[in-house]
Amino acid sequence: MLLELREIDKRFPGTHALKSINLAVEQGSVHAIVGENGAGKSTLIKILTGVYRRDSGQILFDGQAAELESPLQAQKLGIDAVHQEVVVCRSLSVAENLFLGIERSKAGLVNQRQMDAEAQAFLDDLGFNISARSPLSQLSVGQQQLVVCAKAVLRGTRLLILDEPTAFLSTQEAEQLEKLIRRLHVQGTTFVYISHRMEEIFNLSDTVTVLRDGAVVHSGPTAGVTRERLVSLMAGRDIEQFYHKEQMPRGGPLLSAAHLSGKGFDDVSFTVHQGEILGFFGLVGAGRSEVMMSIAGARPFSGELIKAGRKLNTSGVKAALRDGVALIPEDRRNQSLCLSQSIKFNLNLPTYDRDSRGGFVSDAEEQRSAQVQRDSLQIKTPSLEMPVRKLSGGNQQKVVIGKWLNHGADLFMFDEPTTGVDIPTKLEIYRLFSTLVKQNKAILLVSSYLPEVMAISDRLIIMRRGRVVGEVDPAVTSPEEILRLALG
Repeated sequence: MLLELREIDKRFPGTHALKSINLAVEQGSVHAIVGENGAGKSTLIKILTGVYRRDSGQILFDGQAAELESPLQAQKLGIDAVHQEVVVCRSLSVAENLFLGIERSKAGLVNQRQMDAEAQAFLDDLGFNISARSPLSQLSVGQQQLVVCAKAVLRGTRLLILDEPTAFLSTQEAEQLEKLIRRLHVQGTTFVYISHRMEEIFNLSDTVTVLRDGAVVHSGPTAGVTRERLVSLMAGRDIEQFYHKEQMPRGGPLLSAAHLSGKGFDDVSFTVHQGEILGFFGLVGAGRSEVMMSIAGARPFSGELIKAGRKLNTSGVKAALRDGVALIPEDRRNQSLCLSQSIKFNLNLPTYDRDSRGGFVSDAEEQRSAQVQRDSLQIKTPSLEMPVRKLSGGNQQKVVIGKWLNHGADLFMFDEPTTGVDIPTKLEIYRLFSTLVKQNKAILLVSSYLPEVMAISDRLIIMRRGRVVGEVDPAVTSPEEILRLALG
C-alpha cells in the first residue's frame, strides 16, 4: 500500500468532520472518493496535504509513519493536490507557473529561455495545446486546470489528489486530462480521484470509497458496485433516477431572440417558451455564456429581444432584472455572491430596493424571506447569519438560486448550474427546474456536461465559434451527433 489511514479523526467547533477513517490506497491505483457536499472529502484532502492536522489516528505513506504537518512536507513526500478552484499566479506565464519555486537559473539569474523551452517540450509531450509563454490570465479556467495538473506531474508527484478536476473543463480538455491520468497510471503514479460525475468514477477508478457524514460507509472495487447503489450509499437513501425531469405542456413564447451579435457571438436567434427548458451546448469559446450575459444586460450587443410581447430592456443589469430576467453565472463566487456577508443578506440582496420603506428594511421581513428560501431549497446551515463563504459549493449555489426566486423572475438563465455540486444537490436543482417550469417560467440552461444538458433540456441549441450550428430534440438525437455539430 502506498497510503494507509488508520482511525483518522478530526473535529471542528460544533462539527465532527471525520470519524475514525480507515482507508488504504494501493500503489499505482486510481482510488475514487465520493460523497455529498459536507461528507468530509475536503477535510480529508486537507489532512493528506498538510493543511489540517488530524486529531488522532495514524497515517502511513509507503509503509512509514507520516506526520504531514505542512503542505511543503506533504509535497516533499510526493503528495500533491489539484483543487477544483485552481490556485495559480495569473500574472505569470505558463512556464513561470510550472517552475515556480524550482526556477532554472544561470549565473544567479532566472533563465527564462531555458524554462520556456523545457515547459513547452513538456506540455507538447503531454498533448496540451498550450503555449508556455502565454500569461495564465489569457487561458480559460479549464486550461489553467491542465497547467496545475502538469505542474504536479513535473515535480514528480507520487500521489496526486484530483478534486473535481473536470468541473470547468471542456469536452476536449477533459479528454486530454483523462489521457494524462491513464498514461501516468501506467507509469505507476497513484491517484485519489474525487468527482461527482459517475461516468468518470466508473471509467477511471479501480477502487471507490464512499464517505457519508464524515465516516466511510463503503470501500471496494469499482466494478463491484452499480451507479444506483453508489448514489444510494452517498445519500443514505434510494434515488430512483439521476436526472429528474417532468414533461410539461409548453406555453406561449416568453423570449424571442433575433440576430443577436456581440463580442464572442454572431447572428444568434432562438425562442424559448413558458414552461420550457432550452439547453445550450458547445465547447469552451462557443459563445454561450456571452449570449446569456448580454440578455442579462451585462454586455452590449446588437439584435432584438422580445419578451412577453414587448422589447426587453437590456440597458443594464438592473433594467433586465426589472423585466424579470435573472442570470445565475458559472463563477458564483466572484459574480453572484458577497462571500463575507451573511446567507440572509445574500438571499435578500436583489429585493432590498423593492422591500425597503423610507430607506429601511424590516428585520422580521428580511428574516422571513430568507427562511422561506432556506427551507424550500434545503440550504444546510445552522444559522442564516453565517457568512456565505463558509458554505459548501452546493449550498452556495442554492443561495444564488434562492435570491432570484426571492426576486420573482420568470426567465432564468443557468450557466453551468451544477458545477462542483454533489449528486443529491444536483437532483434538488433539477427538481427546482421542474418547479420553475410548472409555474410557467422559462429556463435557458448552459451546460458543458452533455449527459446533463441532453437529459434536462426540451430542446437543445448547439453553438460553435459564436454561432448557432444546430437545434435538436435531445430525446431522439445521439450524443455523437451533438458532439459532431459542436466540434465541426
